[in-house]
Amino acid sequence: MAIDLEHRQLIVRPRRLRRNANIRGLVRETRVTLDDLIMPVFITVGKNKKHEISSMPGIYQWSMDKV
Repeated sequence: MAIDLEHRQLIVRPRRLRRNANIRGLVRETRVTLDDLIMPVFITVGKNKKHEISSMPGIYQWSMDKV
C-alpha cells in the first residue's frame, strides 16, 4: 500500500525548528521591540484641560498648553 504524500495532511504541526532559542530567532517572521512602539497623544481644544478617555483607562486628552 503506497502512501500518497502529496495529499497527506499533518495531524500535528512539527515543532522541530522551535526547540532552540537561536533557531527560533532565525525562523521568526516578526520582531517587535520597545523602539517599534509609539505612545499616542490625544489633543483637545482649549486651555488647561485634561480629560480621561473612558475606553482607554489611564489615557487622557490634553490641551496644547498641557502637552
